[in-house]
Amino acid sequence: QLGLLPVLKRMDDENRDKAEHILKDALIVHTTHTYNNRGTYGSGIGRGFLQGAGIPNEFWDYFDRAGDIDATSGGQRAADLATAVAASHRYEVSLYDLAVRAFAITNGDNRAISSSVFRKILRDLFPKVNVEQPTPEQIGTAKKEAKRQVTQDARLIELDPELQHLDPSRITIGYYGRLVGEKAGRKRAFTDENTRRLVEAGAQLLIFGNVQAHTKQMFDELRALQKEVNVKEGPGRLIVVTGWSIPEQLKMLAATDIQVQDSDRGTGAAEYTESDVSANGGLQFAAPYIEGITQKQGVILNRD
Repeated sequence: QLGLLPVLKRMDDENRDKAEHILKDALIVHTTHTYNNRGTYGSGIGRGFLQGAGIPNEFWDYFDRAGDIDATSGGQRAADLATAVAASHRYEVSLYDLAVRAFAITNGDNRAISSSVFRKILRDLFPKVNVEQPTPEQIGTAKKEAKRQVTQDARLIELDPELQHLDPSRITIGYYGRLVGEKAGRKRAFTDENTRRLVEAGAQLLIFGNVQAHTKQMFDELRALQKEVNVKEGPGRLIVVTGWSIPEQLKMLAATDIQVQDSDRGTGAAEYTESDVSANGGLQFAAPYIEGITQKQGVILNRD
């Protein structure tokens, strides 16, 4: 969205009286975040876009990527400093702009905010707790309390009444993100067969996937699977929710034991900082390949 800004700064540098140029001493840092969602246009439409944005022809080379017009390339090339949001991401998207020396600066997270619900529960239960280093026993007790609070939360139950049946004593596995094919793990972690087996084994599987314009069918399929597996005898449960926002996410992260982020390869630039389960005393479960920073949280567990 901000790919034009560094180029507009360059235009001001060349075309305006420096004494009146309010940004004359500013350094512009431009970060690229995505893989496939870059603002790329075909040659004809792209040049019309640049003309409409008031970019003179002599600045169009900033945006040219193999004949297409890429707004992100314009920002990366014209900025004083170009960055990406993970080492693997920087390595891969740097191929778009070979003349640019980009740096990987990982997305940040304010852990006190992203774990605010969990930390409040910890402090209520253990007034002298060190919220940065709670003990395993404190985490386990707080997780059970967080799940119990979910069962009594009117807003969450409004999203799906099934949440009032969450069992505080059982493992809870969650996904919190956009409900899109490249993110939701339906090809690997959350296939129908895996989901059935997890529920049969007693797991509580929470898929909080906000529906996008083209993914209503995926949501309907998951809801049909939810009806199928939840009517069977057994302790496990599948709960599928859309329409949530950050306040609901914070409550669910507090209650989550394991978060699964199983994005397709080359679609997740950083991912993890948008849903920080570690700050909430949970474990992160990532794909078997390097994707963003999902495998860079703490110590990788050896299953053997």
